[in-house]
Amino acid sequence: MGDIELFNTKYRGTTGTGNGAEAFVLFPQLPTELRLKIWTTYLERNRIIAIKMMDSRRPEDFAPGVTRAPSYTAKNSLGKIVSGNPYCLISKAPPRYSTLLSVNSEAREAARVFYRVRFPCFRLTARERAKMRPRPTHPFELYFNPEFDFLYVDYGADVTMVDLVCDLKAYDPKDVGLLNLVAGFRAFEPATIPPQALQPITDFLQNIQSLWCPKVIDPTRVSDYMSSLIPLFSATDIFDRIGRDPRQLKMPPSLFARQLPQFPRPRAHDGLWLDAWRCMAKSFDIHRQAPPDIALLMAKRQSPLRFYRHCAVGYLEEAHETQGAQSSSSRSDMLENPTKQEASEGPDEGVEIPVGFWLFSPEAIESLHSDAQLMNDHGGVDFGGSGTAGNMPRSWQPQLCLFDLPNRHG
Repeated sequence: MGDIELFNTKYRGTTGTGNGAEAFVLFPQLPTELRLKIWTTYLERNRIIAIKMMDSRRPEDFAPGVTRAPSYTAKNSLGKIVSGNPYCLISKAPPRYSTLLSVNSEAREAARVFYRVRFPCFRLTARERAKMRPRPTHPFELYFNPEFDFLYVDYGADVTMVDLVCDLKAYDPKDVGLLNLVAGFRAFEPATIPPQALQPITDFLQNIQSLWCPKVIDPTRVSDYMSSLIPLFSATDIFDRIGRDPRQLKMPPSLFARQLPQFPRPRAHDGLWLDAWRCMAKSFDIHRQAPPDIALLMAKRQSPLRFYRHCAVGYLEEAHETQGAQSSSSRSDMLENPTKQEASEGPDEGVEIPVGFWLFSPEAIESLHSDAQLMNDHGGVDFGGSGTAGNMPRSWQPQLCLFDLPNRHG
């Protein structure tokens, strides 16, 4: 096994975001309008914000005689109707806010205007995280920009996405609300929605830009080789969508075919893939020129949930050593049973590991399943290939998104 290299470093260079840039001493002399435009342009980056939506009711709330106000009657600080239903949002990682909030008053105001939605949220202490059903006690305001931020929502059957969609719209001064959603989205019908929420949900379906279904997998559930290809996920971070994965990585086609069960079929996700989206759009009488950006987000789970640049390098080195030890211990077994060898292979020499995620279109997922036999006819799989013999056909290739890893806490 060869050296492990962080692909994010190679793609962006070794200096890190903003380091090494010369100071522009004439910036304060620019017109105010131009300075504000520069601040805003700097802020226009996509972020994934990972949160958990959970029922906030406590045992005493179920006691006899305890009542609460009817849903969709309470108002927030902007004077808008909110759901008022008992749920809370818990941040899965510390939010990464722009450094402009601490530059000067002008930059701070530009950042506050950009992150115009301030939504009530909670962070958990280490002790609270260890509990099965924690009671969050550390509230904060989640700064959110609907046009650029992607909300990655983990939610269960005891809460509904309808409430969150309506409340985010109510907390937006521009009445836009949620535009980019990452969630195991469940379809809903108009008959199941409170009358007060029907219009916000219709607006959401009419205006939604991106709808991604997350599949963050356990690295122990796939082979070492497959694990070495899948990007590492990092929560609540800035990311760039760079297009098709440019890495030149090959694997035995039979190995890739055996991993296909890890790639769910499009129809397995109610309300997410194209056919289900069309059904839901029809139910709500939605007329759009094109559906939203629908995709399967795939990445590899790791701990900690969020990475800094130096942590990512250390994590990869440790994982590389662990895989090497496992490969050495199983070498004698592979000699006795050669069929296990390709499934136990580790990364190629000098393999480049990205911290980010893949995006598979519905067409790519369908093609992966329907053309699995074709894969076995090739000599290998090349993620940077052009679809010729031995390369991964372009219709199968995922897009790669890279996280902009900060150099240190801050």
